[in-house]
Amino acid sequence: MLDLDAVENRDNKLQLISTLQSTSTGLKMYAKVCERQIALRELQQKGGPRKLTLPSRSTDNDLAKLLSSGSFGNLECLSLAFTNVTSACAEHLIKLPALRYLNLWSTQVRYRIISIENKTKIIYFSLVMLV
Repeated sequence: MLDLDAVENRDNKLQLISTLQSTSTGLKMYAKVCERQIALRELQQKGGPRKLTLPSRSTDNDLAKLLSSGSFGNLECLSLAFTNVTSACAEHLIKLPALRYLNLWSTQVRYRIISIENKTKIIYFSLVMLV
């Protein structure tokens, strides 16, 4: 939750951090979260990462929040496998200029032509269809 800045309320965020820091295991976990956030900020300053995998249980809102948090202009490969994203995330995906590979394995995304403002984007993706 801290990785994706999913906790919006400042007091709740501070309480979560304080709880993590109260044990040695939690302290190590929080340190790793901080390291990942620093690495992400550095990547975003350089045009963003080329490859990215969202954690399982991520939602459309998590994806939107992440993509609005900085630069992802270099993102070529995005894995949303085993997340809870839906077809609604297409409006955010169309804005990724370098995206070439999209993994939608085991998601709730259904086939949809991604077209916004008369721009159609062809993306190669993997999708399992259940018959």
